[in-house]
Amino acid sequence: MPFSTDTAWPQGLCTIFDICCQQCEPFENRYYGPYNKLLNYCFSNSFQHFVAPYSPPSALTSCDTIDFEVFLVVFDANRHPVLIAEIKDDGWADKADLCLQVDDWICRWYDEMLNDCPLPCL
Repeated sequence: MPFSTDTAWPQGLCTIFDICCQQCEPFENRYYGPYNKLLNYCFSNSFQHFVAPYSPPSALTSCDTIDFEVFLVVFDANRHPVLIAEIKDDGWADKADLCLQVDDWICRWYDEMLNDCPLPCL
């Protein structure tokens, strides 16, 4: 079934995540492939969008960055961003101060990329 009508994640996608989650590789190696597959699945595996790794925005200096692991952006065919994703191990999620820092960082990243987005919202 296509993403727009599915009621659950495809079993093959769940299997990919389960297998990669159990591996002891560095985080970015463990999840880059599964999230790439997930985003391509969500965006129909067509040539209208593509998923690419992305460097942190230039406006954010290295002292401002949180310990992010994987940055992915879904672009349209003209290389305009339509979705940004930061993928990180959830071990930090119960620490309120880190959640606040991440929220601030993502908001600044969003602000820097928003003008290039062709959609009403990024």
